[in-house]
Amino acid sequence: MKYVSRFVTFVALIFILMMLVVPIQAVEPGVPEPLGLRPDAPTYALHGPYWVGTMEMVIEDPDRPLPLTIWYPALNPDNLEEAVDYDIGLGEMLPPELNLIPGHALLEAEADMQQAPYPLVIYSPSNTASRLWAVYYQEHLASYGFVVIAVDHPGTSVGDYMMTEDEDYYAPNGNSIEARAYRPQDITRVLDYAETLTATGAMLEGMIDMEHVAVTGWSLGGYGALAVAGAQMDFNWLADWCAELPAYDSLCNLLESGEHLAELMNLDAIPDGLWSSMRDERVDAIIVMAIDTASMGSDGLAPVEVPVMAIGGTADNITNFEDGVQSVYDGVTSTTRVMVGFEGGDHFIFGGGSPVWKELLFDVLSDKVWDMDRVHDLTNHFSTAFLLDVLKDDTEAHAALLAENVPFPGLIYETTMK
Repeated sequence: MKYVSRFVTFVALIFILMMLVVPIQAVEPGVPEPLGLRPDAPTYALHGPYWVGTMEMVIEDPDRPLPLTIWYPALNPDNLEEAVDYDIGLGEMLPPELNLIPGHALLEAEADMQQAPYPLVIYSPSNTASRLWAVYYQEHLASYGFVVIAVDHPGTSVGDYMMTEDEDYYAPNGNSIEARAYRPQDITRVLDYAETLTATGAMLEGMIDMEHVAVTGWSLGGYGALAVAGAQMDFNWLADWCAELPAYDSLCNLLESGEHLAELMNLDAIPDGLWSSMRDERVDAIIVMAIDTASMGSDGLAPVEVPVMAIGGTADNITNFEDGVQSVYDGVTSTTRVMVGFEGGDHFIFGGGSPVWKELLFDVLSDKVWDMDRVHDLTNHFSTAFLLDVLKDDTEAHAALLAENVPFPGLIYETTMK
């Protein structure tokens, strides 16, 4: 009988707590609910204080147009649900359930200018991927007061990959190789475009803070981020790396593509030693995910002095954690560095996409060790705290990145922060 009494008391307490919570929520209409992907989401993985708006744009160019998606702090006076279907641009090739990716944002919503201008974050996707396969990440950053612009890189987007044979795509002078020249140039073009968007009289007048800029990228996108932060290619290092490989790697086709890359980079000849820097001085910080650095090496990474966060899985079977994430953390000369390693995680832990994509490509868009929502919550947490710290001087976010405040099991964590 006493157990029944305890149960009744427990239910009564839950009811009382619910009655207390409802009025508290009711006095703050229009505030986004602070939820993460999982109930155990850490502090900076919870939805931020801003509603998220989104819009599509294109940097027009007859030879190399750049499709963009923009996310930004938005107004939501009608308290609408953040819901949108993103179009990856393959509607002529794929059915809607594959071409459309569901997200959580307000399409073309009015910008919230109360705290503008907002720092800019540029996102560059992995090789063969869409700029929209990590919308969980881009939307999340915007909810904390950042303008986020993701770009599709012609030649290495998902559509280009689907229409190109592998032997051509990865061949010397092929799509994947040319990206080493094109991707940093694309990021600089996006920065130029952002300046025009936020200029007086422009569509996003006064919204973007071009004095506080970060670039973030996954895999080949991380290469682009490193390049605009000052990292340089080093074919001598690459030649030694390729010579020691137990099996062929298509990255070694760079060694046969020197003249073509030099031409794409407007160089008169193949450099002897480090290649010319593609540094963009507007870039103040970078976040790289599941990155490969074989085309750069330690000498090529050393010029990077801006704050750096490197994230990846320790069982990455494509870019290798030690040669990628760990080498970035050890090789850059930045005084502010953070490294996050998901123990046992593979290369595709940062992937998103539609439910149908996840079903059809389960081996790619899942992980044998990690729950994907957990990875994404932790990625959002660390990335948001890092950007709030280095771009907004947020002391609480800085504290969250100190080693003693990172209690999460299954992670390798290192930082120079104190």
